[in-house]
Amino acid sequence: MLIVFYISGHGFGHASRQIELIRELRAQRPDVRIVVRTAVPRWMFAPIVDPAVHIQEFETDPGVVQFDSLTLDEEQTARDAARFYAAFDQRVTTEAGLIRGLNANLIVGDIPPLACAAAERAGVPCVAIGNFTWDWIYQAYPALDRLARLRHDGRLEAHHRQLRRRDDPRGAELFGRGRANEPPGVHGQPPSRGVPRARVGALRRHQPDFGWRLP
Repeated sequence: MLIVFYISGHGFGHASRQIELIRELRAQRPDVRIVVRTAVPRWMFAPIVDPAVHIQEFETDPGVVQFDSLTLDEEQTARDAARFYAAFDQRVTTEAGLIRGLNANLIVGDIPPLACAAAERAGVPCVAIGNFTWDWIYQAYPALDRLARLRHDGRLEAHHRQLRRRDDPRGAELFGRGRANEPPGVHGQPPSRGVPRARVGALRRHQPDFGWRLP
């Protein structure tokens, strides 16, 4: 079995969470092979160095550009988002081809919308794990409308809606959000609503009934 992980390169939190999940998967199922596509530095994955775990450098999403841990470059964030999403459909097509070429059985995204979109196009189940989606983060920044116009034409919400709606045939099979509540005011936003909560740890013990099983 092969699982492809798409991990946001923004900060180390997304990677830290998925490293623990990959470690557990490998412990319980040594036969499972893993491909990780991410812009996170390779040294971050030292705890899971394994011949069956392949790390591939790849831009999964534009994230947020920061001057430091507390200060954001809003205009560069908007420019990067505009660049990335302008070619989103082409990126989806390329990644869907890669997923099919790998004969992947499952896609896990934390939490680029590209993961779900490519999985849907490739006809492979997708699990999305995260504490937020990027459209929720971007709501606080007027430059996203002024420079990128992603909210204005609905593209950003459309891409991220796939992550949140199980009744959307293009969506993730499961959206797992961290057990801890989102602290109010993160990046200027209130806690998001309407997103089903699921403990990430529960994924270690239970296989949701989506009509498929880890073989």
